Amino acid sequence: MNTLQVHYSGQLALASSAAEETVDLAEGATVQEVVAQVAERHGDGFKKLIFQEDGHIERTLFIALDGEQVTDLTTPLTAHHRELMLMPPIAGG
Repeated sequence: MNTLQVHYSGQLALASSAAEETVDLAEGATVQEVVAQVAERHGDGFKKLIFQEDGHIERTLFIALDGEQVTDLTTPLTAHHRELMLMPPIAGG
């Protein structure tokens, strides 16, 4: 089984009580499925930062796979992928 390092920043790091974790990848898993997997693991406070009320992933959530922004959530994850970063929008000025 392959693994992927998932990094959280901002409010997601606070909601998950961790800046990163390793997740096991199911064969053929997509970015969207991994985001849903970690959201389920971390509970309602985390989910509210990830999902809109209709269940779709927030459009303002920045997702990067191995340093490249992900625009297609159906992107399949393979053994050569190493890290996924989830970053909510940053407020302030």
